[in-house]
Amino acid sequence: MHDGPLQNITAMIQQVRLSRMSRDEDVVKERLLLAEETAHLVVRELREMCDELSPPWIDLGLEQAMTELSDRLARHYNINIVMEIDDSLELDHEKLLSLFRIFQEAVSNAVRHGKAKEMRVNIFRNADNTIFEMKDDGTGFDTRFNYESLRVEGHRGLANMLERMMLVGGKLEVISQKGDGALIRCILPIAPSEESDCRNSVPKLEGGIPQGNHHETKNYWSRR
Repeated sequence: MHDGPLQNITAMIQQVRLSRMSRDEDVVKERLLLAEETAHLVVRELREMCDELSPPWIDLGLEQAMTELSDRLARHYNINIVMEIDDSLELDHEKLLSLFRIFQEAVSNAVRHGKAKEMRVNIFRNADNTIFEMKDDGTGFDTRFNYESLRVEGHRGLANMLERMMLVGGKLEVISQKGDGALIRCILPIAPSEESDCRNSVPKLEGGIPQGNHHETKNYWSRR
C-alpha cells in the first residue's frame, strides 16, 4: 500500500496543484491528463489489492498457493523468480497468509529499492521449523538498524515483515550488504497439526541454519 497507491495518489495531488498554478492552457491539460492516468493506475492497484486480501488460491495448499503468487509477482514486477518448495510441507491458514504478505513485500522492496532482476525462493523444513528464504540480486542495504525505529524512520516494509512473523510466533532474519543483494529468512515453528500433514520426513540441514555474515549466507545458497 505505502509503495504503490499512496505514492501515486500523492503524485496525482501534486499534478492537480501544479495545474492550478499554471496559466498555460496546454500545460494545464497535460498535467490533468497525467493526474487522470495516475488515478486509473491507482484504481487498478486497489482492485488487485482487494483480490489479494483474501486470495482464493490460498486454499490450494502451500505449494500451489505460493507458486501461483510467485507467477503473479513475477509478471507484475517483471522479475525472474526461481522457487523451490518441499511438497511435504503444509501450513495453517494464518501462517500461510503471513508468508504471502511477506513475499509480496520482499519482492516489492527488492524491485523498487534494490533494482533486483531475480529472486530465489526456498521453502523447506529444518528440524522443527519451516524455513522460508528469499534471496535477491539487488543492490543490497545496510542492515545495522534498530527494528523498533524502522516504522518511525519510514521503513514500513521491514517493520511489517517483522510484525507478521511475531504474530504467528516466528522469527525474521535479514542479511545483506550494499552491492550484494539481500537474504530474508522467515523461521516458523512447526505446529503439531502441521506435523501430521507432512507426508515425508525431511532430514535436518547439515550444519543448521547459517548465522553471521553475508558471505556465509551466500555460500549456503550456492550449496543448495
